[in-house]
Amino acid sequence: MTGPVAFRRAESVEEACALLAEHEDARIVSGGTALAILMRQGLVRPELLIGVRHIPRLREIEPDGVLRLGAGVPLRAVEHHPAIQERWPLVAETLRKVATPRPQYGHHRWRPGPRRPGAGPAGDVRGAGRAGAGGQHIE
Repeated sequence: MTGPVAFRRAESVEEACALLAEHEDARIVSGGTALAILMRQGLVRPELLIGVRHIPRLREIEPDGVLRLGAGVPLRAVEHHPAIQERWPLVAETLRKVATPRPQYGHHRWRPGPRRPGAGPAGDVRGAGRAGAGGQHIE
């Protein structure tokens, strides 16, 4: 990596989308571990990193009729959510058996949602759902 990369913390999904539209070579990061590795290897060099970890909408679990998971929801939270255990026990059970914990800053974080190429197989947990805007949609 040569020189610093600009970083902006988006406060909303709309702000993140606007920043992506403004900067052709921007990348979204929530943790950024895989991206940091690619940057150190010189494989990617974005002009801007857009932080989305703190956007509340991306961390929501909505189990009303259908299960909606924000792209930033830790899979551990999904696994242990009471409504998911009651209404979608197969989802909770699958996460218990399939999700691989990846230590990061002393605790475990798992994320649902689509991954960029190079994120690594442990970061790509796909369940019985279809990708929706900002997460997974499971019926």
